[in-house]
Amino acid sequence: MITKSQGVFEQMLSSLTDEGARIQTAIGQRDVLVTPLQAANLVVTLLHEGQVTAPRLVQRIRYADGGTMLEMPLHVSPSAAGKISPATAHQLVSWMHTVVREGTGKSLQYARWHVAGKSGTAQVMQKGTPKNHQWFIGYGPIEEPKYAVAVLVQNVSPSSSHQATALFGKVMDYLASPK
Repeated sequence: MITKSQGVFEQMLSSLTDEGARIQTAIGQRDVLVTPLQAANLVVTLLHEGQVTAPRLVQRIRYADGGTMLEMPLHVSPSAAGKISPATAHQLVSWMHTVVREGTGKSLQYARWHVAGKSGTAQVMQKGTPKNHQWFIGYGPIEEPKYAVAVLVQNVSPSSSHQATALFGKVMDYLASPK
């Protein structure tokens, strides 16, 4: 009897030797599974020159008078497997700037902040009908990065506009607005 975890492991091993699976995985298709939190943390990793840190939702807790009650510093991930070289991180961040200046994120040039990011589309089947999962991951402001955001819009018609990019822009505009 093969357990579910053994079956997944065997599928992963066969994907390593299957050239088509390797190519599709390289472009984010087939066996790629990532959560929006993992995608946002990838952006943070790139901004920290490839150093992997544990995700955090809160940096600091303040008292009503503005004093700091608790500071939560970054924690470096103990996993060496996830490291990215600083040179690779810099190149990817540069390409994220280009995506907004010249590529699929051009609509974000009108955001309240200068932002950078990367769009993505994964083709899926939903009840026998082709659909897309739309992604946009990025950060802002470029000059002094403060927020990393990942947006996933699932099961969208393939002919639909890229809703994830538009939603990313709205989230970043909200974060940029005076509170």
